[in-house]
Order: sequence, then structure tokens, then C-alpha cells
Amino acid sequence: MSKAKSCRCCGTKKKCSGAHVYAIELKSEVTADPKFRKVAGIGEDFTGRCFYVGQTRSHSVECRFKQHRAKKRTRKRPGATFECTCKNGTPKDIQYHWSNAGNVFVRKYAKGLAYESFAHLNPLPKKIKPVEAEVALAESLREQGFAVHSA
Repeated sequence: MSKAKSCRCCGTKKKCSGAHVYAIELKSEVTADPKFRKVAGIGEDFTGRCFYVGQTRSHSVECRFKQHRAKKRTRKRPGATFECTCKNGTPKDIQYHWSNAGNVFVRKYAKGLAYESFAHLNPLPKKIKPVEAEVALAESLREQGFAVHSA
């Protein structure tokens, strides 16, 4: 089984049993959005890299990224689904709902997954709560001078 870039235990199709954190690099144009500047705590003159940080328990990082990137009109269509292979490696249609909705900044400005920022952390040890790991990853990126929006 080939391995996913986001986790040393996940396969490219089937997810391991652990929770994961992830960072998505955003295009620099996101800094023109006043809502992003507010949630990221940056000024109009910010010129560094920008990230969205999240965590997932039931999907692989790559599957969660696809959910974030889905167009709003696609997700809002009655009965709309996305293809997921996380459970057993076999494609299954999963219906969109509030818990797998995407982030607007990711949908509009995503450059891609920033594997170098998080892959070494995954899967998260059972004793670490995913939300706490998300906060820690976001803080680590902020300490490096990056603009970060975290769910």
C-alpha cells in the first residue's frame, strides 16, 4: 500500500484510525480580504505566507481538502455528495452537511496542502486532543511570522 504525504500511517486511499491536523497554504491575495485580515490578526501591509489550519478525525487530510475546495453551489445542491475512500479504500458517496463544509478562504484562495508544516505530526497520539493540536500548529505557524486562520 502506498502512503499518503500527510501521514506516515495513512494509505493514499484508506485513512488510518488516528486524528490529523493540517495546514493549507493560501494565495497572497487573501490578505486583500478584510475578513481574513481580521481573523488572522494582520494589517493591510502584511507580505508573508498565509495559512488555514484545521483538524479531522473521520477523513484523511486529502479528503478533507477536497471538501474545503468544493464549490458552494455543488455543496448546497439537494442530495449533493462527495466521493470518499477513507473508511476502507473503496469509493463511497458521502452527503455534504455542516460538519464537512469547507472554509470560504480555502475555497477561494487555496494554493495547496503545506505538508512540510504538519505531516510529521500525523497521526496524532491518542492522548492529544485534535483541537489542541490544531491550536498548537496554528500558534507554531504564527510564531514563524505567518498569517493563520484556524477553525
